[in-house]
Amino acid sequence: MTRQVSLKMRERWVVSLTLMFAAVLVAALSPARAWGQATAAVNGTVHDSAGAVVTEATVVLHNRDTNLDRTATTNGVGAYVMPDVQPGNYD
Repeated sequence: MTRQVSLKMRERWVVSLTLMFAAVLVAALSPARAWGQATAAVNGTVHDSAGAVVTEATVVLHNRDTNLDRTATTNGVGAYVMPDVQPGNYD
């Protein structure tokens, strides 16, 4: 009887260890996006000199590091959104 209990405990230990190893492996191979946010959104509203919103304006976000531009167009209330902006130096 003691031997059967010992074997069952050993089997449970092996299964538990295997599951823990599998969980660590899955976590280690998960994409970085699952661990933290690597992007941000830039948003705002465009106003003219009188304070009125500007619709259909083009907003340019220039990345100094890559020399690439992203553009967005303001909507009917002058708002714009640029999702998934990578970290960097922008103008």
